[in-house]
Amino acid sequence: MKRKLILSAAGVVLLAAVSFVSSCTRTGIMKDVPVTLARSDKVVSLSADTTFKCTFEEVMHCYDIQIVSDSIIVFYDQASEKYPYHFKAYSTDTFEYLGAFVQKGRGPGEMVLPNISGSSTSGRYLCCDDNKSSTAYMVDVGESLRAGMIPVAESFDIPSDVIYWLPLSLSLQFAMRLENREMVLCVMDEGGKAVRKYTPFGGIDGERCMTYFASQFVERGNKRDVAEIMIFFPQINIIDTESGTIRSIAVDRSYRKWKQVIGSMINMDMLSYYFGATATSEYIIASYRHLPLKSMNESGHGTSFHVFDWEGNFLVDIKVSEDIGNITYDSRRNLLYCLDVAGRVIRYDLSGIL
Repeated sequence: MKRKLILSAAGVVLLAAVSFVSSCTRTGIMKDVPVTLARSDKVVSLSADTTFKCTFEEVMHCYDIQIVSDSIIVFYDQASEKYPYHFKAYSTDTFEYLGAFVQKGRGPGEMVLPNISGSSTSGRYLCCDDNKSSTAYMVDVGESLRAGMIPVAESFDIPSDVIYWLPLSLSLQFAMRLENREMVLCVMDEGGKAVRKYTPFGGIDGERCMTYFASQFVERGNKRDVAEIMIFFPQINIIDTESGTIRSIAVDRSYRKWKQVIGSMINMDMLSYYFGATATSEYIIASYRHLPLKSMNESGHGTSFHVFDWEGNFLVDIKVSEDIGNITYDSRRNLLYCLDVAGRVIRYDLSGIL
């Protein structure tokens, strides 16, 4: 299940919308967690950055994208016998190709099927877990490129019941796990032992409903706050991993139909809401499509970028005509890099918005 701004006048349209935040205390799929139904009072239409011309020719077939240290953009590429490396790196300053790292394989310093975690883009490491080895890594990208090998700052043993994983520090990790058929959120030590555990999904058969828990997780970079961006519900959940406090925000009333959703069979008419997500110490940014599964790889639908702060306030709804999937954010320059459904890299300048 792991799947895992210089703006022209014509480019930005501010719509006069009434700011709306519901005060209702309905709960959603998380038991005993009130859901705030929110709508942003700032809606912006934005065009792609036409000054951005880089084609990243060394990248063959990109699956994911992540900025590291606010200075390196990493692409998760398709590894092959001819091109055996999973990751390729470029400078965000010059777009110079810096090299490839992490070979495909089961040997030392290799990975079979890595999954990039949603770590803060200002963080020093590329954090990823290898589905086939039950191990996760924090990789020093700069040193990997210089040394031609993987200098791993830390590696973690991942229990077999972990569905999603994020590092919080060099010694702590966050995970969604399936324990005794129930989905739980927990903080673990480097050996995978749970030191704090939260059970907001009580009463739901996690094994039967596993697909409906598909999410993107991102972290703030403060070793504490994590956000869950749900794919099959129009909802994000912000988790304080120390206190266990959870804030839940929905952007569409359909979150209330969660029982109907998890009680139905998976089919291509099923609605998908969020897709990609990225985070900084200030913002959570998520690509929102609100389409049936059968239409997710089609063009012509457009995308919204929902921007929240870490208090759960829905700050701005950015509408673009491109069909966007995974995203990452250069917080030094306020540039959002995206992959569209055709695998092209598109950039948006948010400096006049954020």
